[in-house]
Amino acid sequence: MAPSVAVIGAGVNGVGAALAVQEAVPEVKVTIVTAELTPDTTGDGSAGFWGPRSIDGDPVQITSWGQRTHDFLHQLWLDGQCPGVGVLPAYDVADQLEVPYYSAVPFAYEVMSERALREAGHAGKQGHQYVTLYAEPTKMLPFLMERFLARGGRVLRAKVERLDQLAGYDVIVNCSGLGARDLVGDDKVMPVRGQVVKAAAPAIKAAKFDFPATYVIPNDDVVVLGGTAQRGDWRRQVDPADTERILAGCRRWIPSLGAALTQRVWAGLRPYRRGGVRLETERRAVAGRLVPVVHNYGHGGSGVTLFWGCALDVAELVRREVAGEARASSKL
Repeated sequence: MAPSVAVIGAGVNGVGAALAVQEAVPEVKVTIVTAELTPDTTGDGSAGFWGPRSIDGDPVQITSWGQRTHDFLHQLWLDGQCPGVGVLPAYDVADQLEVPYYSAVPFAYEVMSERALREAGHAGKQGHQYVTLYAEPTKMLPFLMERFLARGGRVLRAKVERLDQLAGYDVIVNCSGLGARDLVGDDKVMPVRGQVVKAAAPAIKAAKFDFPATYVIPNDDVVVLGGTAQRGDWRRQVDPADTERILAGCRRWIPSLGAALTQRVWAGLRPYRRGGVRLETERRAVAGRLVPVVHNYGHGGSGVTLFWGCALDVAELVRREVAGEARASSKL
């Protein structure tokens, strides 16, 4: 009988991990077990912008995961089959701004001149400009899910509150995001609340970040205006005061946004983890037997930025388990 793998979660990390496992270990049977599917996952409210945000951890590792994800998204864009994926000019500005550790990943990264800053309305600040990618989860996730299902994958709608619910699977992949706090008792996991406004502003063609909070990110059909980064805040409901602050900040920056028609206001919880993403194998007792659990959670606001690089590492850990090569090495 073929080995069976259960993947908890159907956000970008869960679907990405399930697809990568299928590709790396084609003999296994993969089932995604989830209570929520797109367009109702945490990441569906995001702009899908490639760029590490609200993430802790080793810069070298983040850059590695990010580079592989950037390459994957770039290839999706070149292939032209996945909707909601595009190339986007962008710039960051702040009173003081250092070149980030991941600057070698986006295309054409460079420090902005005083003239460029002045012409963009940011005289006296520091800035960087580059070209990056975006992948709207509400459009990319269905595309990836179709690939997963076409390769024989299954989806089981259920909320996983205990690993014992997955008794019978040979390997469990834990992409439960914020749910890992209760599911596996990881108190390093906490929410970073994000609220955005999605507006119709087709004339906006570049992403802009004015740190620490204001940003404008074009998608295919709307422009995403943000935002908030409220650590430890569990509210999922929209806060009208945040909406007004977001709109006021973006309109001060780009006055033409005053005429933009608001399409939707959304709030969600980024799955931040102190110390960074947990990506490792742990053996846990599941319904009376030891089962390898491959953890992949804690991506903060960088799910789209890191998901495929992390998925490739998950697939390798699953391959080792199926091949009998693995050793337990949990560092929770």
